Amino acid sequence: MANIRVLCIGAGGTGGFFISGFGGFLSAFRKNGISISFGIMDGDQVERKNLERQTGFQGDDIGLNKAVIMAEAVRDVMPEGREELVKAFPRYVDSQKEIHDAFSAMQAGFGKVYRVIVGCVDNHRARQEMEKYFLSQDDIVYIDAANEYRTGEVITAYRIGGETYGKVRSEYFPEVAEDRSPRASEQSCGVVNEKDPQHRDTNHFSGLLCVTRVNRFISAILEKEKDIRKELFPGMQVFDSFTGEVCYVPWKEEVKADEKVEENTTGSEKSSRKERPAGVA
Repeated sequence: MANIRVLCIGAGGTGGFFISGFGGFLSAFRKNGISISFGIMDGDQVERKNLERQTGFQGDDIGLNKAVIMAEAVRDVMPEGREELVKAFPRYVDSQKEIHDAFSAMQAGFGKVYRVIVGCVDNHRARQEMEKYFLSQDDIVYIDAANEYRTGEVITAYRIGGETYGKVRSEYFPEVAEDRSPRASEQSCGVVNEKDPQHRDTNHFSGLLCVTRVNRFISAILEKEKDIRKELFPGMQVFDSFTGEVCYVPWKEEVKADEKVEENTTGSEKSSRKERPAGVA
């Protein structure tokens, strides 16, 4: 039996759409031999300006924690007796400890444990901690989403049996590792979004890509007769939500991320990507 624990870090723009999509999948999931639990982590409170580009929130939610609101929404669609599979963690990621504690608190099950981090955060300091945690684990998936107004990337890396397949975001974009801006607990998503807002459709597109990455991994676990490593697709998906185009860059390809991105953007989008504010998600 396999025990998969999915932790979404960030319940705002992209995170909200991922939570909605994956929550629907989880509510209908019925397979023997596999247990899936779902954690949602975010320290932000709902603000009125969030209602425009984020999903799952209403006017009555203003001032309440995003992770708590989204977890309640997922529990509402879960079959009776399975609500405890979903947990809220109303906190920011300031260190690996928050991630470790969240995975430890998620419902235990029998069999091999696989951890899945879906990063939908708004600053690189949190990404640094997620990357460190990823590299410290033997069986884990790390999916990291970041987007601008209409374009973005979803990067997927795996560690299976202690071996790494794929690159983390800082290996594509070195500024992630170099960033020393305020941590998530010191800066809200709204501050970044006011400077460079994302379109609602872009958040939706990015969240959907994250759902497909998680579902692909779960499918690989279910196909027991196959070597799971052959079913993995590490690499970077570069997308344009307005055209619906997605370019997949396999991690072993000797192509610089910036060059591949420029092939999929034009004009002002190229310059805006190069000058992208640190941590836009």
